[in-house]
Amino acid sequence: MVDLGGRIAYVDEDGVPFADLSPAVGDGDLPLITNATGADLQRSVALLRDLRERDPQIYSRISEVRPVAPNGFALFDRELGTFVYAGDTDLSAKWRDLYAVARAEHLGAHDIEYADLRFAGRIVVKPVHAPALAPVRPQPAIATPITN
Repeated sequence: MVDLGGRIAYVDEDGVPFADLSPAVGDGDLPLITNATGADLQRSVALLRDLRERDPQIYSRISEVRPVAPNGFALFDRELGTFVYAGDTDLSAKWRDLYAVARAEHLGAHDIEYADLRFAGRIVVKPVHAPALAPVRPQPAIATPITN
């Protein structure tokens, strides 16, 4: 599905709109592609098609796709309740690593403001709330006599 400025339509595998979505007809589980036209719409459709074929589990978690220049995407993860920024290379592996980090850090739905998978060898996760840290106690000043 694609948002065509207030009108939501189904698109085929080439990104061509072919029917309007209506409350009576449609599949609410299909990802919505927003802010995309032309080449951005086609690469968004290609990303979703590839994920649906290669990794249906990750595909099923995506509810929105928004292209991000020059070649990235903002993908809304329905399980984590946040946007995940990613490129189209190694997406499944990086996404699984993100889930491993979320489990290890006990981050659930809506605990992450955003995650960014676009960096080589890194996952950036911004939590909604900063972790509680022990208060830092100031050290007493130590006077050092100056001798001449």
